[in-house]
Amino acid sequence: MYGDMAIQHAASRSQKLLNRLNQTPTFWRACGAAFQSAAYISLGRIFDTKSRFNIAALPEVIEANLAVFRRESLAIPKRDGHG
Repeated sequence: MYGDMAIQHAASRSQKLLNRLNQTPTFWRACGAAFQSAAYISLGRIFDTKSRFNIAALPEVIEANLAVFRRESLAIPKRDGHG
């Protein structure tokens, strides 16, 4: 959804971009539909109680991996130039 909204926002601010997007409207409509489908599938998986990747499992994963969220661990990618 974010990708679709970002494209729509950018097109609303730039007439030049809007004109370029309007050259291939079918493609951009298909992209918008794909973005929406992906968002609904993701939401379905997050709230599916039978999935091991649901929202209820998130706190357990965080608690099991607290070291990843320490200040020192979060600083490592920045030091390595991947920040």
